[in-house]
Amino acid sequence: MEIRLHPKKIVLCLSIMVVLLFFLHCLSYLPVFLDWCVIPLIPLNFDCEGNLPTLFSSFLLGFCALLACICAWAARKQGLKSFHWWLMAIIFLGISIDESIQFHEAISGAVQDALNTGGYLLFAWVIPYSVLVVVIVAFYIPFFFRLPIRMRKWMALGALLYVAGGLGVELPESYRYDHYGEDKIYHALVTLEELLEMTGCITFIYALSSHIDRHIPNISLRITSE
Repeated sequence: MEIRLHPKKIVLCLSIMVVLLFFLHCLSYLPVFLDWCVIPLIPLNFDCEGNLPTLFSSFLLGFCALLACICAWAARKQGLKSFHWWLMAIIFLGISIDESIQFHEAISGAVQDALNTGGYLLFAWVIPYSVLVVVIVAFYIPFFFRLPIRMRKWMALGALLYVAGGLGVELPESYRYDHYGEDKIYHALVTLEELLEMTGCITFIYALSSHIDRHIPNISLRITSE
């Protein structure tokens, strides 16, 4: 049996899943609006941990790691440098694990206590993570400009969307929570953050899978009994 992955079909399937999760997320607030309870349904809400949206986000990041591994393996087979691809896979895997276990939340508490942050920096994990993003971007600039221009555009868009959600929206979200608690605007910001992160991951998946499709020919997954 031979399994082939088509970039556009992958994006379509993943996008449909995001739309479905968004619908379930909105549905999770129905008990709140009906005054049945004061918190949304945890298994479906974007602002909760260890639930279906978190699992899906972790899956998207893990998928990015898998595709980066394929690119690294192919580069090595072609006699090209593969270090940046392997490191990219490790980075995505690390973010995927972080998404699952919410390690950045533990860091946030420690940094907040150390620096006594509040307002836009109430969720203080953005401080060390922002520094880490700057270091990674600076390190990858030479590698980035060696890639085909089409892939550069999609990778840049994917990274921009993910960082805009993960770090950019987190700042006003933090301010809103610090001053007004979990009001409607805060929940709207949480929704925007998660949608941007998922969209960024899917865009990055498209960039990587398209690169494999265009520049790494004759690669497929074969399952055989021999």
